[in-house]
Amino acid sequence: MKKRLKLIYAILGIALITAGMPKASQAQELLNSGFDAINFDPAISNNTDYFTIYSSQNVKKHGWNTGLYIDYAHNPLELGQPVGNRVDGVIDNYIVGNFYATYGLLDWFSVGMNIPVAFWVDYVNSLGPPHGDGTGRSDTLTELGDFRLELKFRIRDNTDRLIGLAIIPFATLPTGQSEIFVGNESVTGGAKVALDFNIVDRVRVALNVGYLTRDNVTIANANIDDQLLLGLGISIKIIDLLTFIAEGHTEPVVKDLFDNEVQTPAEALGGFKIHVTDRWD
Repeated sequence: MKKRLKLIYAILGIALITAGMPKASQAQELLNSGFDAINFDPAISNNTDYFTIYSSQNVKKHGWNTGLYIDYAHNPLELGQPVGNRVDGVIDNYIVGNFYATYGLLDWFSVGMNIPVAFWVDYVNSLGPPHGDGTGRSDTLTELGDFRLELKFRIRDNTDRLIGLAIIPFATLPTGQSEIFVGNESVTGGAKVALDFNIVDRVRVALNVGYLTRDNVTIANANIDDQLLLGLGISIKIIDLLTFIAEGHTEPVVKDLFDNEVQTPAEALGGFKIHVTDRWD
């Protein structure tokens, strides 16, 4: 246990030092770049407990988990004046595939990656350069999003306990096109803490709290900077083959915490997991 904690502290220390370094854009607003408007980020190192919320459980030593999510979004990014009154679209529709994989190095330590691919982006280039010429629609096919890497350390196993705990450091690489809002202009990174509870035999609840450090980007009246990551999920096993999942999450900009609606994206998700065989959901 002591060796495990020393390893975790060392990795988290590196992550905090990196997060504390001066940003390349700290003294200016990046009016010529964009940010990632793909809001669906699958919890890739889970053992399929939730969709985007992390539980404390991960895959076992030498175990693996891989899959694909297909995500469609309507009007994820638009212009409004005042807020809530649509003036024009920026991204009216997109279809994104998230290809993910996780491998267990130890029973309590796993590594994972996610590769988002935007199969279709219905982009309205009304913002002008560098996001277009302001003349109208520009459908884009097969754009790569930001590559995501993460580690997961299970601190407390709740297989036979009430409470479980895990820490998930992560980073994204700027492989997506920021000009059409399917990627960030630079490397981002942070960490999440996952706390989950076995309420009763078939009901689980998970709480996620995290921090994302990123470059400051201003587009129109939206100023996107470091974000607080909050999420809550519930998983109810109706029968052995069918589980209901409900989640909610928000990522407000820290410096204007909950004060600016434009800079406080939030979502609620609901769905079912059908357990087909021992290896397929």
